[in-house]
Amino acid sequence: MQIADELIARTSKEELADVARLLAINLGYYYERYGEVPQNTLMEMVRAETLSQEQSGVSIAGMKNLIAAVMEVTGLHYSLDDGPAA
Repeated sequence: MQIADELIARTSKEELADVARLLAINLGYYYERYGEVPQNTLMEMVRAETLSQEQSGVSIAGMKNLIAAVMEVTGLHYSLDDGPAA
């Protein structure tokens, strides 16, 4: 989550709103294809101190999606060696 936090820190409020819209459309697409995921289940994962292997996989996939959305909206890129880059 450190990468996501670093990218978000460099993102404007307007860009974050676009990121939220992009992720909402992504989620809507998922719901239409596979059905709704109960929000309370997802919030439990957000607040959990430890995750099961399945939950960890879901969390990692979600963070990758968030990072991709931030990079798409902002044009920012992230190097694992050097951190955020414009």
